[in-house]
Amino acid sequence: MKWGIIIVLMAFFLTALFGQAPAKEADSPKKVCVISLKGDIFEPLTREVLKKMQRVEPTQIKAVILEIDTPGGLVSAALEICRQIKILEESKIEVYAYITGFAWSGGALIALACDRIYMIEQASIGSAQVKVITPVGMEDADEKALSAMRAHFRAFAEHRGYPKALAEAMVDPSLEVHEVHYRGERFFKTAPELLKMRGEVQEAGQIIDRGIVVASGKLANFTAQEAKNFGFCKAICQTRADVLKEVNLSELEVVEFKSTSEDMLINFLTDRWIQIFLIALGLLGIFIEFWTPGFGVPGILGVTFLALAFVGGYLAETAAVWEIVLFIIGLALLAIEIFIIPGFGIVGITGIICCLLGILLSFQNFILPNNESEVNELMQNIFKLTLSLGIDIIVIFVLIRFLPEGAPLRRLSMTTVQNVEDGYTVAIPSFQDLVGKTGLVVAQLRPVGRATIDGKSYDVESQGDFFDIGTPVRVVEIQANRIIVDRIS
Repeated sequence: MKWGIIIVLMAFFLTALFGQAPAKEADSPKKVCVISLKGDIFEPLTREVLKKMQRVEPTQIKAVILEIDTPGGLVSAALEICRQIKILEESKIEVYAYITGFAWSGGALIALACDRIYMIEQASIGSAQVKVITPVGMEDADEKALSAMRAHFRAFAEHRGYPKALAEAMVDPSLEVHEVHYRGERFFKTAPELLKMRGEVQEAGQIIDRGIVVASGKLANFTAQEAKNFGFCKAICQTRADVLKEVNLSELEVVEFKSTSEDMLINFLTDRWIQIFLIALGLLGIFIEFWTPGFGVPGILGVTFLALAFVGGYLAETAAVWEIVLFIIGLALLAIEIFIIPGFGIVGITGIICCLLGILLSFQNFILPNNESEVNELMQNIFKLTLSLGIDIIVIFVLIRFLPEGAPLRRLSMTTVQNVEDGYTVAIPSFQDLVGKTGLVVAQLRPVGRATIDGKSYDVESQGDFFDIGTPVRVVEIQANRIIVDRIS
């Protein structure tokens, strides 16, 4: 009986052990994912690439091939992609950079962050000159920004085993890099590093300087063959199939994460120039609607364009609901100021501020900038908003200037000077009947006062003289609503 129980338990154990093996086999990753990174590395492309990388499931995907063809873009955006590469690396998913065109600037940084680099023969990598985007254009970065970018390139090169001096030379044109051979090994050293090496090595005579690889004053940019010779490129592959063969993944299924219709819509609506024109046309339509009777096509188009601008920001997760509500509150305050409260005061000013803040904040993920990158982004967004308002001002001026007489917008400005000589007057008709009549001053004229004429009291004005109470006067002229009198001799 006892042996029977033992045999049953052993059989159960062996069944459970071998029965789970096929399940583990089935759970192993069987796919290679391909993600395209082509174009300028700004918010739309970065958002699209990050969303695709976040869809990678470690249980299904064994490796990712990141196909790169970009002249660069925002440093902050490139670093976000680099951080996502590190997250995949921590999930035991290898990421291979396959450069099919340019890997310049931020593209070079992303390539260095990958596990290995493969290139087509016509590809190149490097040229990571640091620029700062300002409202007036691109400017050379200061030493602080340059040093930070050099540190990023050096860190990734050190992590992946690439020549650190050559990686830094992609960023800093002041570096001069030499190829050095010592005891059968090859090194790449900047001029100061080479000098230091000669001082530290006892057998300095064995240090052989093979010449300058990167001259001072030029940014390092390497062809595929040069990148392979210097240790950046693992192999030159003309097709994706060649890359798969190099990484021993040819037998796995290849899935390509393509852009969805939502991605394309977001990219279109968040393009900087599309945003500028959407805001400009939206504000223009609202402005025309406020100053013309009824509610018609301008208002409908204005609301539509502004809605598209906010929808793009909302889908891109830069526009929060409260920012949209802030803009709507601003419009409501402006409407109250224009249609209900006479004049223009604090309500109208508050409405304008709410509208502008709502639009500005919908462009970004922060309220107040916390670092230099966010300060630069804020300046860009202010420039976009200012340019939108400038377009509106120009369009309104052109419409008022060239629209035919009687058009609604022409009524926003006075095109005719109404002179008295031409017969224009706002004088009350009954005042005209007072010309030639006499009366007495009842409130001293200095030179404005009051006088009784035909038993009625009027505000009158002398021609500059002061008249005391009781002075007899005669009405000599009516100027608009002014009654001009003179002393009766």
